Amino acid sequence: MVDKSSSAVIAPTNFFSFFESTEDLYTRWNMGSFIRIMRLIAMFLSITLTPFYVAALTFHYEIIPTALLVSLGHSRSRVPFPPLLEALILEFLIELIREAGARLPTKVGQTMGIVGGIVIGQAVVQAGFTSNILIIIVALSALASFTVPSYLMGSAIRIMRFPLIIMAGMWGFIGIFYSYCFILIHVIKQKSLGRPYLAPLYPMRPRDFDNSVIRIPFLKSNYRASSNMPKNQSVFRSHQKINLQILKTFKMELKYEATINS
Repeated sequence: MVDKSSSAVIAPTNFFSFFESTEDLYTRWNMGSFIRIMRLIAMFLSITLTPFYVAALTFHYEIIPTALLVSLGHSRSRVPFPPLLEALILEFLIELIREAGARLPTKVGQTMGIVGGIVIGQAVVQAGFTSNILIIIVALSALASFTVPSYLMGSAIRIMRFPLIIMAGMWGFIGIFYSYCFILIHVIKQKSLGRPYLAPLYPMRPRDFDNSVIRIPFLKSNYRASSNMPKNQSVFRSHQKINLQILKTFKMELKYEATINS
């Protein structure tokens, strides 16, 4: 906790903690589990839809149904850019609108986001800069990224789309799967105060699943913070030492403040 701050930092944390919301604990277990799983699926779709479009149009026409391929060809007949550059331009425009709406006052920002998205989307399609189908895909990706409760995780998901789009434009589906493998290896190696970042999925701990991905009812562990408790006693003792040091520092600051005030 930091002086004069309304927020607190909770540690250790894991990947699934960023997809949990306070409202999940006040709903029934089936609804809370469905919402958490939906957020994870939306995260996957957010980083997959646009790279999949670029890879399919650049290297893998054979996976597109014939009726949809005709519609795609008609939609892209006026677009002068390759799918990679087209997707990067549109994703950059979406990020500009999002950032502008976030920095403006609430009511003006909402109006700016809606009106700007409609006007710019219609203008770029009529000007031939992009196709209608890519507009739909990018809009779905943007909506899926908004389902994440944590702003930091949502920002990370939006940033990940750009290297995935570039890899899809260079090597197709092979580039996408290489990127997924790189991200997975990187996440597996991460730790939060000695606790694995992907716990309880890696290492596998089925007894902790009831309070991370799925809320299973009528279990005692639902009423304790089992997902944040370190299982290693040495790690737990190091956490206690850190907390004691923080308390000592806080007490010294209080004494110093009282001395100055007196």
